[in-house]
Amino acid sequence: MMLTNSAAKFSFLLRRADALAWEHLPNRMNGFQRFLLMTWLISAAFWPLVLPLGGPASSGAALLEVLAFFLLHLGLAVVVLAVWARLRAKRRIPVPVEAQLEDLGESLVWTMGRRPPRLLAPEAIRQVRLGPDHVFVEAPPELIIIPRPVFGTAQAAEAFVMRWEKRRSMCFL
Repeated sequence: MMLTNSAAKFSFLLRRADALAWEHLPNRMNGFQRFLLMTWLISAAFWPLVLPLGGPASSGAALLEVLAFFLLHLGLAVVVLAVWARLRAKRRIPVPVEAQLEDLGESLVWTMGRRPPRLLAPEAIRQVRLGPDHVFVEAPPELIIIPRPVFGTAQAAEAFVMRWEKRRSMCFL
């Protein structure tokens, strides 16, 4: 079954892996998170210069110490970001939950679990993104996660994204 301009209603199961797909999208870090990551990595590169690790040595050895220290901190940053993404995904979808999306043509109705349905007009939508296996509709405080198989074909998913992105952008002209 595919989403079209006419009213369509779909039910599907959302799991933590679906929420994790959102967390792993490129450009998901906000400005403050990027600032913290860059500060951490820059400070990791400068600490060995301020506090020498091995005493007097040649510039080549000092460069290797800086590189090793930087790579250690880069690895730690990757681990911290991965754990952070998993925690956010767990908070978003703690257990598998039934979700429903109804495309009314001029608005969307989103229901997740036992929460009451939420009617989303195009002007409430911040962005519509197409991921590798999901479509994401961000309408704060809601995030609609739609697995691509719900659409039937990749073209139907792309058409949904283009249609709703166009409707969303028309609201701000």
